Amino acid sequence: YIRTVLGDIPPGDLGITYCHEHLITSPGERFLSDGPDMLLDDEEKARRELELFRSAGGGCLVEVSTPEFGRDVEALRRLSSSSGIHIVCATGHVSEEYWRGVLPLEGCPVEELEEELHTDLIDGFGDGGTKAGVIKVGTSLGGATEAETRVLRAAGSVQERTGAPITTHTSGGTAGVEQIRTLADAGADPAKICVGHLDRRL
Repeated sequence: YIRTVLGDIPPGDLGITYCHEHLITSPGERFLSDGPDMLLDDEEKARRELELFRSAGGGCLVEVSTPEFGRDVEALRRLSSSSGIHIVCATGHVSEEYWRGVLPLEGCPVEELEEELHTDLIDGFGDGGTKAGVIKVGTSLGGATEAETRVLRAAGSVQERTGAPITTHTSGGTAGVEQIRTLADAGADPAKICVGHLDRRL
């Protein structure tokens, strides 16, 4: 099954799928100092874009915004309901530059990260019943920091237990092989890993 913000669906119901998108974001202040390019806070514009996607034959969108990037589960539920597009939302954390000063993850132990990911996938977010359908992880330019390695290891372990797919952020297309090795060493199935942004460094 595919776990969407409105519930589980058979894979055959997906249709054409965009696998790495952002609909609603609110990144840390330092990413807004040069302008609002990374801020996506207009739900109505997002809905219109989803309707255009649907009119072109689209069926599903994987929304990979993490907590430090402004993940808004309730907004994603509203957008999915109003547009008719299936939306999969993410648990996990992107590279350290995005969470520094936003979330205190630098010293977070692997076990605590595992609990967070597992809860989001199995129990869901808060009281709304919405559950994550994909795990998002990321690394810095050139390789993983110590904290990012812990997130990767937590993701690999949780994927082994739940079967949830993993999607990644690479900075400038670097460290993709390192990501796969760390995730696989922690128990992840490489067939369920999608490494992102490799177009930046072919």
